[in-house]
Amino acid sequence: MAVHSEDLEYLRPEGGAPLLARYYRPEGTGPFPAVLEVHGGAWTSGDRLNNIAIGEYLAAHGIVV
Repeated sequence: MAVHSEDLEYLRPEGGAPLLARYYRPEGTGPFPAVLEVHGGAWTSGDRLNNIAIGEYLAAHGIVV
């Protein structure tokens, strides 16, 4: 199954850079089940892109991440 991914802005602090979330979804019409993946790097290690392979895999199998 084809996968679509994009960055979505969920917050823009005043005077700061936008905060982004990576969104993965299967191509096609839903509804699709969803999983919310929260990066747990304690603001010191890694970022929202650490688990690209997991997000793409789940989306390729019909799950929005």
